[in-house]
Amino acid sequence: MSISKPYLLFLGDVKDELAAKTAHGVLDWRPEWCLGQITLPGCKAHTSLPEMSLTEASEAGAKTMVIGCVNAGGVLPDHWIATIVDALNNGLDIAAGLHIQLGSIPAIAEAAAKNNRKLHDLRFTDFTFPTGKGEKRSGKRLLTVGTDCSVGKKYSAIALQRGLAERKISSDFCATGQTGILIAERGIAIDSVISDFISGAAEYISQPPKTTTGM
Repeated sequence: MSISKPYLLFLGDVKDELAAKTAHGVLDWRPEWCLGQITLPGCKAHTSLPEMSLTEASEAGAKTMVIGCVNAGGVLPDHWIATIVDALNNGLDIAAGLHIQLGSIPAIAEAAAKNNRKLHDLRFTDFTFPTGKGEKRSGKRLLTVGTDCSVGKKYSAIALQRGLAERKISSDFCATGQTGILIAERGIAIDSVISDFISGAAEYISQPPKTTTGM
């Protein structure tokens, strides 16, 4: 996945920092890709980045506005649409990990087409996964699990992978959610895969690494 950088992180009007975990995750692990943040009135989450208007961000060189906040069900609130359309009109692409495709919203689709901008739907793929085969493969895999969301599975996995890479051990981070996909620029949003094919998707994404990466 190739998303133009740098990013303007959209925090919307979320009510706490946890709801902006995507923005925080990208900033924590890819700070060099992040230029600024944009919030709506009433937002209770903030990053260490400067607050920017869409015009300021565009003039500063931002290429993509990343929807850096989440909500129950991964829906797109109606009152966010105007900001997304304005971002497209200001020359920015949009990246989102919502459960709705950006292009399915007429106003967003029209603005993207008019401005020749890209819409990146992180949770969607055209790839068809097989069912799991359970066949023995080379390489080793480490699964990070937890009893809830937002307990540090992704952070632990990335930290471990970076530590292995520093020791010249061939390794890779396999992203299974929207924030991880933004960080790794590859991966599969497992919560969008039909349950029959989740095991196949997990096998597909966790092929033995070919090179040592630094994440």
